[in-house]
Amino acid sequence: MDEPKSKNHSKYIFIILFILIIILSFRIIQPFITSILTAIVLAFIFYPLHDILKKKVKNEALCSSIMLILILLIILTPLVLAANILLREAIDLYLYVKNLDVTLLAEPISKYVPAVNTEEYIKEALKEISSFIVNTIRNFVLSVPKMLLNLFIILFTLFYLFKDKEKIFTGIKRILPIEKRHQEELLNKFKIVTKAIIDGILITAVVQGIAGAIGFYIFKLPNPLLAGFIMAILGILAVVPIIGPFLVWFPAAVYLILTGNIISGILLLAYGSLVIST
Repeated sequence: MDEPKSKNHSKYIFIILFILIIILSFRIIQPFITSILTAIVLAFIFYPLHDILKKKVKNEALCSSIMLILILLIILTPLVLAANILLREAIDLYLYVKNLDVTLLAEPISKYVPAVNTEEYIKEALKEISSFIVNTIRNFVLSVPKMLLNLFIILFTLFYLFKDKEKIFTGIKRILPIEKRHQEELLNKFKIVTKAIIDGILITAVVQGIAGAIGFYIFKLPNPLLAGFIMAILGILAVVPIIGPFLVWFPAAVYLILTGNIISGILLLAYGSLVIST
């Protein structure tokens, strides 16, 4: 009688330990889930290119390494350009706000609201803008180590998603508790849905890039083609939080407003919100 009870206790202890291990494992990888999901999305996007390259390069590790280099060139180049533009514009904007003659802005506004101390309000607003710019630049610089860590995780995950693609799909099939024919059907449906989602992301990103380039051209902002290309890449990466085309058009709109082109800046804000980022 005691032996069956002992076996049952062992079984329950094993189940509890297994659940605890799963919870602890999830807690460990939780901060990197976004990076892992980003790697999975990128892997599905670049699998066709990987399959073509694999026919030329038979070594799996070398083929995967070449794919990582290509992805870095395709994605990181626009991101570095975007970061460079944003930092340069932020610094220029900060210097412009710091040296701005408040009376030039206050005088025309005071004509319409003479009872309000316009100059003080503008000084306070400019002070807040300056603080915001400084804090944004500082937070960006401080977040660089975290971004590099996330990039490493994305590349590490991508490498094995490319290198062990067949093993991963075989492993998924093995652990699925359904018949083999249903497994194939389920995986095919998953591939179709995933492809549809990725195609939707790519098409949306291209449209956002074109709309962004047109917006920059209409409002006479420099380098509309480059800005549109960067917005398209950021549109693809919009699966990652706080990344998207707004990182390009929003600072440009703020810059227009603060440099005296208030109507153009407001119109660009409306255009960006209603056309580019929708």
